[in-house]
Amino acid sequence: LLLLAPDALDGPTLRSTLEIGKPVLAERPMPARVEEWADFEHSPNRPVPVPRISASRHWLAGAEWIEAIGPVEAMQLSLRCHPSEGSLVGRLADGIDLMLSQMGMPAQIAAFGPSLGEAPEAHRGESRTPVAMTAGFADGRWVAITVAIGPHPWHRGVELLGPEGAVRWNDRTVEWIGPDGLEQGGDTGLPGGEARDAVTSRPGGVIGEFLHRWWVRQDGSSDPPLPHRELLACLEAARLSARTGCVEDPGGLMSLL
Repeated sequence: LLLLAPDALDGPTLRSTLEIGKPVLAERPMPARVEEWADFEHSPNRPVPVPRISASRHWLAGAEWIEAIGPVEAMQLSLRCHPSEGSLVGRLADGIDLMLSQMGMPAQIAAFGPSLGEAPEAHRGESRTPVAMTAGFADGRWVAITVAIGPHPWHRGVELLGPEGAVRWNDRTVEWIGPDGLEQGGDTGLPGGEARDAVTSRPGGVIGEFLHRWWVRQDGSSDPPLPHRELLACLEAARLSARTGCVEDPGGLMSLL
């Protein structure tokens, strides 16, 4: 079941949906609120947000080059789409999911942009003021994520920096830049030309590719595990920071889940 509702489902509706016993995929994290987590923590069937960069075969196609740069020291992500293609919270969650998979739980989060702080969920179908989120780690590593929902074509871009070089990735290409400045790169394993663009430049194609793999496997067993608690805590920290102007501790918020 793929949920593309304009807003996150409330607790009772979500529980009823999960009781059908089928895998549930959603454009944004559900449950959406920290206080609702306790009702779903032990549920064997929690909604999986889609699309996920961390579970994309386009991302996995560049895994060898990502490993070649060594431990990731810094990461920058840019996510943009039209209001009809996704929500601000959904796109930010995609970036946070990748951050958690590559770098773990940050020590602090700061977020900027009234669109994120004005409500627990940003409404799908409307242009939003762009938002930015920065995350800092105790050992000095950092992540920066920008999200824009407006008159923009679909875009997911990532740059990773490590001691042995850098990697630039998007849904179409991956490039490795070595310490000597030499670049290597190519497409991410999709057909060339129009066929590749049709899949990767539109969210329907990205989600469709994910659904196809899910259907073939009948489950998500080979996808990276989704850190639901950590993801919700980071999202809540970003919302609070955008609302208050203060740096927030996602680890402290996670202790409340």
